[in-house]
Amino acid sequence: MEFNSMSSGLDQRIAGVIDISTKDSIILITPEGQSPLKYKITRIDPEEDDKGAGKKTISIACIDSDGKECTTKIERIKDGSSPYMKVSVIYRSSLMAYFCDYAKKLYQ
Repeated sequence: MEFNSMSSGLDQRIAGVIDISTKDSIILITPEGQSPLKYKITRIDPEEDDKGAGKKTISIACIDSDGKECTTKIERIKDGSSPYMKVSVIYRSSLMAYFCDYAKKLYQ
């Protein structure tokens, strides 16, 4: 999936690609013009559905090549007529959030 902003919300536009391969158990995040960030998936939790907030969340535990743990959360958010996806990575006590547009059919 391509992301169109990161870190500070939907108003910041930085392009890039997030590739989540459950077959290879890898998350690869590549902001445009930067080196890719690569994480090995160690666990995927079942999707949580918060209908009141209009979002669905999947939590993924992962590690980097040094064995440092990180947590990735994928939130599909239905915000009026503009649904979007937010991928949050908590790594070494810092948070990086990536925002993606996605097909509306996920909620139909």
